[in-house]
Amino acid sequence: MKLDFYIFRQKIMRKCLECGKELSGRIDKKFCDSTCRSSFNNKKRFELNQKVKRINKILKRNFSLLDKAYSENKKEISISSLLSHGFQFNYFTSTLKNPYKLICYNYIYTISNKGVIFIEKLSDY
Repeated sequence: MKLDFYIFRQKIMRKCLECGKELSGRIDKKFCDSTCRSSFNNKKRFELNQKVKRINKILKRNFSLLDKAYSENKKEISISSLLSHGFQFNYFTSTLKNPYKLICYNYIYTISNKGVIFIEKLSDY
């Protein structure tokens, strides 16, 4: 006796991630065509680039304020003065742990308990 096995496929509705059209073909297919794939990935990349641009703008602002203070021989500057010019203390490029110092590109700064920051410059490359 020969047994025939039938596999019944349940049709799963899959839709294009970009335009929402019903997909046919490969089960792992995500887009209906290359235009939709490109459009989806471009939007995704655009959103990421916008976040990076926003953060870079803040870092550049912080850097320019540190650079201006340092070039005017102000190795100490009040936190309130930096804040009034738009400095954002939550954004920096790196840290040093012992003692704790923040780095914004080639400037190192330490925040004191007295409301002052001390600025040092790393050697230019």
